[in-house]
Amino acid sequence: MAWYYGTYSCGHEGRVNITGPGKDRGWKIERRFSGLCPECYKKQMAIEREKENEEAKRISKEMNLPELIGTPKQIAWANTLRLKALEKFHEEAERIRNRKKKTYYTTDDEERINLKDVIDDIENALINITDATFWINYRTAPFGVYIREAYDIIKNKNNTKDQEEM
Repeated sequence: MAWYYGTYSCGHEGRVNITGPGKDRGWKIERRFSGLCPECYKKQMAIEREKENEEAKRISKEMNLPELIGTPKQIAWANTLRLKALEKFHEEAERIRNRKKKTYYTTDDEERINLKDVIDDIENALINITDATFWINYRTAPFGVYIREAYDIIKNKNNTKDQEEM
């Protein structure tokens, strides 16, 4: 373990801790100092995140997506996450619509549903989720999780309608 001093590509001086065999250290030092210093990197990432969030906000308005609910920071981040998730979901939904074979989803209570029949409803349910924490918590979720959550929403709405009709 040794500390090495150098100049980052942004012009700032700094030091880095390099470990490992001596033969690799020259390469590691060069690589570390070829980038931005930690402060400049944080600033650059914040600017990029802000641009991405502003773009997501603009696209969300163009698509007439419902406003998200949460803190301003959550809303900004969740807007970006929601667009990414909906884009992935839309791609997978198109694959399901174009399949010749039926695609089934099995619910927690062992009910089998043909996704072709409900994919539009599931997509609409996802679009109408306005809780920013949902999009943040499920940012790395696979396709099946979105189907489960949206189908649960649809099922709860149907149960509520059935109870109101009684």
